[in-house]
Amino acid sequence: MKVTIDTTAVVSGIFWKRDSHTILNLVASGDLDNVISDEIFEEYEDVCLRDKLLEKTEQDAANIKASLSELKKFSTFVKPKTKFDAVKDDPKDNKFLDAAFEGKADYIITRDKKHLLKLKKFKGIKIVEPEQFLKLEFSRFLPDFIVETPQGTYVFEAKTGKLRKRLNKLE
Repeated sequence: MKVTIDTTAVVSGIFWKRDSHTILNLVASGDLDNVISDEIFEEYEDVCLRDKLLEKTEQDAANIKASLSELKKFSTFVKPKTKFDAVKDDPKDNKFLDAAFEGKADYIITRDKKHLLKLKKFKGIKIVEPEQFLKLEFSRFLPDFIVETPQGTYVFEAKTGKLRKRLNKLE
């Protein structure tokens, strides 16, 4: 699944270990493809390495640089051919729409309530908060689970909880 993670969610994921952090881990594990542009990654670096943020969170710049380097390694870079003008109040946010559209992302994941989240959807791309994304999609990343009983072994789908198959007990 392809996503474009905006800077607010990246900052949240690197500095605070909540839902955004889970999403960054899904990118690092290869379960999600973070589709971004050079311009987006430059913003990640600029915001995450600001002295004010580092001081406020008591984080070490070297550790943040290492986290960003990992994120860069596991992201897919695109060069958007189309430049949109859908976010009038903050035109810099259009770069997330540009990259998501170019990379055929399924979601833009953001904490930007003032601009991006107001759109809800753009050209078929859902725009959601990290928590909402995990509620909608997290089960797809769970493995099926197996239950063994004296009557046999059952395999259930993690996403639906439905029985996928029953394995006969070997005598």
